[in-house]
Amino acid sequence: MENINNMIKHALLDDKDSFYDLCKKEMEERISNSLSDSGKLVSKNLLHTAGIEEARNATTYSFPSASIAKKFISASTDMGINKRSFSLNSNNVLVSEIKNNEMKKMLEMLVKDMKGKLREEFSFINAIKESLDSNSSSSFITEDGSNIHIKLEEAKSFSAVHDLLSDENQTRMRNLIEKSEDDYNKIIDFCKNQFKQD
Repeated sequence: MENINNMIKHALLDDKDSFYDLCKKEMEERISNSLSDSGKLVSKNLLHTAGIEEARNATTYSFPSASIAKKFISASTDMGINKRSFSLNSNNVLVSEIKNNEMKKMLEMLVKDMKGKLREEFSFINAIKESLDSNSSSSFITEDGSNIHIKLEEAKSFSAVHDLLSDENQTRMRNLIEKSEDDYNKIIDFCKNQFKQD
């Protein structure tokens, strides 16, 4: 408020330079406060990892081909499961929001009939969740056998970016990050860069 009073004073005195400087200062303070509030919101969301928790409770099945994965989704929706419960990434299908045990059993039989298998995808998600819950680092093993040490800051960055993505892009991101150490590093660098301030 002080800047605004001084701005008015300098505008009345026709002191353009001082008016401009005060106006600039006021705008910078407002932007800074707005960014600070946004940062607090992001931090709050990091502590409430709903997207990560949802992924942790989901199941991923891997099929011999993408066409079989698509047929699995089609057959499942024919059984009455909502199409939104599925996310397809190549030959992998993430299944979420299935609370009915009978429906889960039917899906498991369908997966077996279609030569699919349960993917142990969520070791990464569990590692992220463990890191956030314990406020410490954790680790997981990528598909190529690399042992990855996840720092708390990396877990927070990943969680924040992950939870802003669509379900389909969340699945893609998780699938990619689990492939190799190189893919992990690329995605974590991307996530960290999303919250850097110049």
